[in-house]
Amino acid sequence: MQTVIERVIQKVASFQSLDEGEEVMWHAAQAAYRRTRIKKRALQALSSGNDGGWSNSWGVGDVLAVALILNRQDVLSRHGYTILQAMERINPFWIESLARIEAELKAEGHLPGRLP
Repeated sequence: MQTVIERVIQKVASFQSLDEGEEVMWHAAQAAYRRTRIKKRALQALSSGNDGGWSNSWGVGDVLAVALILNRQDVLSRHGYTILQAMERINPFWIESLARIEAELKAEGHLPGRLP
């Protein structure tokens, strides 16, 4: 028997319409996937030192998100963004998620309690 999320994924893959509840579930699944991906990228950036090329191999949205989480103004500048421009470029709904990812990284000991 298929789970609800498996059914939703199958409907999305075959371009079928979703009902309201399925649509909410689909957006929640996408958000969870994006949070996980950005957190993994932040951990990769932390482990690669200076920028280890991570800012050259990712999409602009991911680079900006990780740079904001890690307070990397040098990376933002290199890509031609100020902090405010980066926040505008990222979907406003993601700003809260970035703060949660930063808090998780601090709680797990990956980031200092207060960044410079």
